[in-house]
Amino acid sequence: MSFLSYVSQNKVFNSLPWLVLLAIFLTLVLSGAQLTFGFLSLSAGYALLLALLQQNKLQVLFKLNEETARLPALVCETLFYALLLNQYGGASNAAVSILYIPIVVAAVCQHKKVAWLIWLIAICVYSFLFSLFDGQSNEHANHHTNHNTVHHHMHHMVDDKPASDNQAFFNEHVLGMWLTFVFSSMLMNWFLTLQRQWLLNKEQQISELKEKQLRDEQILAVATTAANAAHALATPISAANLLIDEFKQSIEEADLTQADRFEFEDLTEELEEQIKRCQNSVQQISNQARSNQPEAQKNVNAADFIEQVYRTWWVTHNDIIQDLNIDPKVTQVQIEINLNLELSIINILENAARASLAEGCDKVKVLVNLARYHQQDYIEINVFDFGQGINSNILHSLGKKALGEDAQGMGLGLVLANATVERLGGKLCIQNTEQGALTQLRLPKVI
Repeated sequence: MSFLSYVSQNKVFNSLPWLVLLAIFLTLVLSGAQLTFGFLSLSAGYALLLALLQQNKLQVLFKLNEETARLPALVCETLFYALLLNQYGGASNAAVSILYIPIVVAAVCQHKKVAWLIWLIAICVYSFLFSLFDGQSNEHANHHTNHNTVHHHMHHMVDDKPASDNQAFFNEHVLGMWLTFVFSSMLMNWFLTLQRQWLLNKEQQISELKEKQLRDEQILAVATTAANAAHALATPISAANLLIDEFKQSIEEADLTQADRFEFEDLTEELEEQIKRCQNSVQQISNQARSNQPEAQKNVNAADFIEQVYRTWWVTHNDIIQDLNIDPKVTQVQIEINLNLELSIINILENAARASLAEGCDKVKVLVNLARYHQQDYIEINVFDFGQGINSNILHSLGKKALGEDAQGMGLGLVLANATVERLGGKLCIQNTEQGALTQLRLPKVI
């Protein structure tokens, strides 16, 4: 469960306003204070409004998200405390620290902007109560002076301290309470919002690590399956080579015209070439699995490598018009590669060709250039297709997890490509364009 979900579903946070209201009522009863009609009506109105707010009616009406869902309730709570304090002493009431409650709840539960908004409202409320205190302080000071005068006459004592000094001292005391509240609440809000953001960042990092672990497990499963498949294909491929030799011999012994003989020989050579490609691929997979080590990495010229991979792919896709443009600056740059990177680029070109051909277009555009991100130079391989684009519902998840049939045949291949590019320090980006889709590989520049 995420931090925000825990806060929104935790019963303590939802019950806190009711517990505070009950505590206020019990405190007034036990202290013998008079429960006025104003207090009772104000409490009843607050309880009714609080019940409506916790039913999420206003959240739906104002389209509040999870991070701002408590804003109406917190504003209502702050104003209720202000009206309550105004009835029982105002800024001179020692219970004025109750205004800390909405500040703390907002800092823990809500977005940083909401937290500072509630803090500002609480400060304005306290400042308003403090401004009203001047009128109340005269009455309080006079009452306090008269009481002292009677008391001193009874004991035949003389108080040399003037009433104005008592009033000034009390005013300074209330001013000190206000200043203490302002600075302490600001420090508390700042610290709690930082801690909340730190927790959210840690939660995001843990989520990304879990996602990466799941992806690595999928890649390991695919690698294991590929190794088993390579082992299983070794025998049929060897048998196919023997059959081709027998077929050649049969062609030589058969009574064929010169034209037919040339046609059969061409077909045999093409078939033999394709079987050799399969044999080499299977051998590479077997060797990598047998070594039980990551594919060796090496530095190569970026332009030469990309052109060689493109040519290798185009041999089997000559129904696609060649459109490879490499910035001359790239010819002076080297990148770090491995076998998986070559296969990943071929897979991306396959996806682009499939998308273009599905829309009756025989074009895939590849642009290679230098780019700079975050003080780091990258080689950008931009593959444009001219298909119908990618479904926006799965666009964000492509390359991060296998999506099955929903990924339009690109899910697992892009997961493997993304893992390969990230392992080399690069990044895979996918986005829709006006004419189709763009798949971009960023590979860090070595030299």
